[in-house]
Amino acid sequence: MRDADGRSYEELCALAEALRDQSRLSESLSAKKDALSLLEHELGPYHPKALTETLEYSRLLAQEKKWIEALEMSLSVKDRVERALTSQHPLLSEAYRTIADIYHAQELLFEATLIVQREIEIRKQSSTNNVESLVDSFSLLATLYEEQGLHEESQRHLRNAIELVKHESSFPVKPYVELAINLATSYESCHMVTESIRFFELALQTLHTSDFRSRDTAIECSMKLAQLYGEVEDWEQRERSLRHALDEMSEHKTSEELALELYHALVYHYQEARGHTLTLKEVTAAYSHVEPFLVPHSPQQIDALSALGECCYLAGEYEQAQTILEGVRQSFHDKNDSLEKEKQAEILHNLGTTYVAVNRLRDAEKCFEEALSLQGKEDQKDTIARAHSLYALGTVEKMIGEAEKAMVHLEECLKSRKNALGIKHPLTEQVSRALERMKKPEPKEKPTSVSSAAYSISHIATEFSTALLFINEQNFREAHKVLHKILHVLERQLGSDHEDLVPVLEQLSLVQKALGREDESLSYAKRAANIQG
Repeated sequence: MRDADGRSYEELCALAEALRDQSRLSESLSAKKDALSLLEHELGPYHPKALTETLEYSRLLAQEKKWIEALEMSLSVKDRVERALTSQHPLLSEAYRTIADIYHAQELLFEATLIVQREIEIRKQSSTNNVESLVDSFSLLATLYEEQGLHEESQRHLRNAIELVKHESSFPVKPYVELAINLATSYESCHMVTESIRFFELALQTLHTSDFRSRDTAIECSMKLAQLYGEVEDWEQRERSLRHALDEMSEHKTSEELALELYHALVYHYQEARGHTLTLKEVTAAYSHVEPFLVPHSPQQIDALSALGECCYLAGEYEQAQTILEGVRQSFHDKNDSLEKEKQAEILHNLGTTYVAVNRLRDAEKCFEEALSLQGKEDQKDTIARAHSLYALGTVEKMIGEAEKAMVHLEECLKSRKNALGIKHPLTEQVSRALERMKKPEPKEKPTSVSSAAYSISHIATEFSTALLFINEQNFREAHKVLHKILHVLERQLGSDHEDLVPVLEQLSLVQKALGREDESLSYAKRAANIQG
């Protein structure tokens, strides 16, 4: 049979496809409608092929957002199947699914939910029930519940879908992994961390034990697990997850976004996690995956390099940190407008801290002064950052003998910290004690002073200053390590009751208090008081 222009059904279908390929969508739909009319006239409106093509046409209409026409066509198919065919005919469930998709696209979530529930009932009763299609319907139902904020219902249907396919060896791996990830994500949104971890681990395990491999999905799951393990402070599992993501990335070229996300996650763990065993080499390896994506002198490159410099500093690789941070400083000096002033100030502060570690105190002083010139005073965040730089500058000025300048900057720091953090905050107490020590007159004679002891005063001063800057950055665990080492050296050289131990004991007391170790904090404070008499 042919239309008035002599075109057959097949020719009209081919024309519709050709027009669609040329993005002549309106003409394509018109040709498809003519083909459908011809088919219904030839086979009758209740013939399965005519119904199938009508359903396909309704989907095309929906793609072009012709919602009313699409809904009318799909409802027409549903009605005709129910009247002329059996209730178990696969076309009926397909019609319901198409209707649900149209409702969902229009954000008519309640209506879509009712239709999908009916679709699932039909699929369960059908003798030709396809497990993959049924699981897909459960997944859509879960999505609809999730979008309505009904998380428990969503989770229940995702669990049902997972149970349905758990023992289906022929079921495709990809949708099974997606189910596990969706369920894990839903649990995460409800702050159910343990359950979320369980299903992200299931997704990852499934990827490892199957022929289907998606390295990007494996990396994303590993990074999500690292985040969740961090929330429950399981640092060992967090490291394991990060290392797994890094291993996957080493074998597979991944996206810029994913590489950057993993790099910064590794940096954050390296800087913040207690008792981590992550190495600087691993952080550097992560940077090597990021580097090809970074435009020279761009804010992204500056941010990534400054983070690497901080990690080098924490690893005690001060010269390497210095080299990296000096390069970063040169980058933003060359491209001054491309980086926020707050970020420039942060990098200068970190470079100053590194200069202190290598005993380049005059260079450190310049860095802290430049950082202060860039830092604002408007909000609390700016005030706290500025106070950190004021404390660092005052500490360095004290070390190089500029006591009056040091006093001015420490007084300003104390005022800022009192206002921003409160008088009882450990960082406020830190600067208060530093000022008290500066205001206390030096004894005329010191029979066994630090300067005459059998160890390098410049080395101890550098170490002590490094500890103070760790405290300034609220990195209390690293500060404790450095202070404990200084205390051990001083005790060996000067004895356990020498007055030069007092500043170290006071800082150890402060650090232990910040770490929540009240008994140890009190013990150090009492010991300092006893030495002072």
